[in-house]
Amino acid sequence: HNICVEAGSEDADIFPANSTELVEADIYKGGVFLGCAFGAACLYIWGVGILAAGQSSTMTGTYVGQFAMEGFLNLRWKRWQRVLFTRTIAITPTFFIAFYQDVEQLSGMNDLLNALMSLQLPFALLPTITFTSSSKIMGDFTNGLFMKILACILSVVIISINLWFVVSAIQSGMEGLWWQYLIIAIGGIFYFALIGYLVIFLVYAFGFTRVKSLPFLSKHLSFYDLVNYDTDYSEREGTPPAELQPYG
Repeated sequence: HNICVEAGSEDADIFPANSTELVEADIYKGGVFLGCAFGAACLYIWGVGILAAGQSSTMTGTYVGQFAMEGFLNLRWKRWQRVLFTRTIAITPTFFIAFYQDVEQLSGMNDLLNALMSLQLPFALLPTITFTSSSKIMGDFTNGLFMKILACILSVVIISINLWFVVSAIQSGMEGLWWQYLIIAIGGIFYFALIGYLVIFLVYAFGFTRVKSLPFLSKHLSFYDLVNYDTDYSEREGTPPAELQPYG
């Protein structure tokens, strides 16, 4: 507080006057502190860095979803028209929220978005390990035993840290009402059921084919062969795409 007052900052009031009192840090307060302690140049560098980081992750996720949805919707437009349409859908809600809300609320929304991305992490990480560990898909380039073990250990650590962050965010926003616990319990059961479904395919891709004989699972896994590599594919290169049949 005193540093910001001496620097003539208009945002000094966001910090307590008592310098021994702890402050809950966020992106907004971090930028103000840098501006007060090291000058306006650091404040703008901080802002540009946050903008660049947000654009990097947002553009990557948006383009991935955009290309996937273009395939699902079978959009046959010019590229600039497709980009304009899909990006408008993605950015319009964000623009209105940023325009009509103040900075403090945007900092809280950033924490919420981080929690949501943490929940989505297993649905990107587990399929990636599954596909790269499948000899059916990767052939000679499949993950070795060491890489499989390392990938699993790192995945458990990263997912656990992110879930801990989500639990902390949920606890801080709950008011102790019974229906809140009920919604979280139902959502948690559904969420971990989906993760368990992905883990089954991961175990199957690792070569543990016995899971295929388990009740209920055999019905689903019978359609997939993630272990046996299609060695005859090179012999079918001259076959028209319409005549190619799935292996197995």
